[in-house]
Amino acid sequence: MRLEAYLQRLDELDTPSVGCADSLFRRGLALSRLGRSAEAFEALEKALQANPLYAEAAISAAFALGESGRAAEGFARLRRQHAATPDDVEAVLPMGVYCMRHGWKDAGLALLLRAERLRPTLPYVAAYAAAALLEHGDEPRARERLERAQELIARLAGSDGSGSTRLPGLEVYRRWENPLLVKLQLQLARFCLETADIEGAEEELAAALTVYPGYLPAMLEKGRLACVRSGPKEAARWFNRCLAANEACHEAHFELAFLHAEGGRFERAVEALQTAVALRPFFPDYRHHLGMLLMALGRKEAAIEELKKALVLEPGDGHASVQLGIAYLEAGKTDDAIAVLEASPCWSWPETLLVAAEAYARSGRREKAVRALEGVLAADATNTEARELLEILRG
Repeated sequence: MRLEAYLQRLDELDTPSVGCADSLFRRGLALSRLGRSAEAFEALEKALQANPLYAEAAISAAFALGESGRAAEGFARLRRQHAATPDDVEAVLPMGVYCMRHGWKDAGLALLLRAERLRPTLPYVAAYAAAALLEHGDEPRARERLERAQELIARLAGSDGSGSTRLPGLEVYRRWENPLLVKLQLQLARFCLETADIEGAEEELAAALTVYPGYLPAMLEKGRLACVRSGPKEAARWFNRCLAANEACHEAHFELAFLHAEGGRFERAVEALQTAVALRPFFPDYRHHLGMLLMALGRKEAAIEELKKALVLEPGDGHASVQLGIAYLEAGKTDDAIAVLEASPCWSWPETLLVAAEAYARSGRREKAVRALEGVLAADATNTEARELLEILRG
């Protein structure tokens, strides 16, 4: 029932003007799970028309082809995807699963063992390798992989054991379904949250992590949900599990930065944000938040550098331009503040005009300051700060 309601919701939100690849991908996964392979393929093909580089849609379209009796076509598509990203476990694992499903078992085993080498810390990858070995009659090596997967699960659980679980039977993996269907459970969890069904969201995430222990997106969602349900300690456990599975998980470092800051551990918050920035240097949000934190700690020059880079990466970010203007003002660089604010795409915002007015006033440009403050009051007549500064200037 939940899946049908989710698909109906997607249909309600779908409009011709959107043509959103993500929306079409979500629809394709839902249709795949319902066994409507031809419709799933159609949706996924449209997603690829909207975004030809959409790897997850390409992989899922290949599985939909296989389910429609066109296994060779699906394999050809997966081979192209694998050739484009040969070292990406997100491409190698599905191709191995596909080969196992459609009878190319030697190739499937080789690919799944390669996926295991690429990501040795993920329990579910080891479980797939175990399932493939079992189908090849190699029970000792299959048992070895299962034991390793269970050790990895225990390691992810941490010393408190609160996240511990056991793998399901290998028959679950030997269904050889599209591994990307786990993303549908995350989508269903978010759908549950939108409809205030917290328990439903927990169920979907728990189901995802039962079959895919160590799956980063699901653990991140568990951590975010724990922030509002269980508190910062439980949230931190989940984010640290993400790092145990993959220390380069930039989202986990980013989320932990907020938890550290809320707990007054500001230096650790800075370190976590700096790590996130190092891992994803072209993410403007990461630099924006780092700049704001550095400003709050009085590190003005470092804050300016991060905010400047954030604005270069996303020139239309009005909030970053305002924050950079404030940083320049606090560093005594009035002319720089005026330059960045006047170039802001959000010049008409009351907050932009208010900061600009202060900069104009400090630089002796009284008339410009007055006009900026009048602009603030035209947009928000109740702005006490603007009214008081205007009275001083007109004094």
